[in-house]
Amino acid sequence: MSGAVTQRPTPWGWMLAVTLLVTAVTLVIFGAVGGLMLLVGLNGVSERTGGVVIVIYILLVLAGNFAVAWLFNWLIARRRYAGTRGSGWPPALVALGVTGVTAVAGPPLAVALIKLIF
Repeated sequence: MSGAVTQRPTPWGWMLAVTLLVTAVTLVIFGAVGGLMLLVGLNGVSERTGGVVIVIYILLVLAGNFAVAWLFNWLIARRRYAGTRGSGWPPALVALGVTGVTAVAGPPLAVALIKLIF
């Protein structure tokens, strides 16, 4: 039995929890603070140019969120498997799923939150 490989379950719950936490922190820091600073910085810029800059900023934030969430998920999976097998696709799938849901549901939720606050 020295050659047997131990199969451990994929830690989906931990990866999902960490990804949601990373996404929340990312959105607060880069969405609220960075987005406000971007809007202040774009004061006086044409609407056409400002719209392109905002879309690029949103895409960069989502890409950064995916990268950091994937890294944390990879570390969780690597620790969980501890050399028994490679981490495979689950870390990337969880990060991509949460980032995709954030990209689709984030803007309407942001508008609703702004209307609620102001």
